[in-house]
Amino acid sequence: AESNDQRSQSLLVQRQRVIEACPQHRRWPAVILCRSKDGDGVSTRRGSLMAALAHRRPVITTSRLFTEPLWRHSGAVALVEAGDAAAMGAALAHLMDDAGERARLRVAGGALYTQRFDIVHTITALRESC
Repeated sequence: AESNDQRSQSLLVQRQRVIEACPQHRRWPAVILCRSKDGDGVSTRRGSLMAALAHRRPVITTSRLFTEPLWRHSGAVALVEAGDAAAMGAALAHLMDDAGERARLRVAGGALYTQRFDIVHTITALRESC
């Protein structure tokens, strides 16, 4: 019988094959910085945010009422207050000039995605519940 580690590794390989087969996947390497200006703030409901994190792209986004505390405490995304165009512009300029901070966001965002949101966690939980 397959161990949990072997099953998890198999799931990761299958997931990577699915992602690589997706035409949109080929576009992500060209993305330098993702900006999301959601009026109600960033949340785990945002598919575009999850795609950016899964592809290890640095993200700048907004904070407001519906922003879960995770985003403020994780350091995985750059946050500015929703509706503050001057702050968004300044943060964008800073990130475009600071390759080190973009690299840090790539690593932190990718790690957060892998640790908390990757489909492997859902599949493992479903298998363990059976």
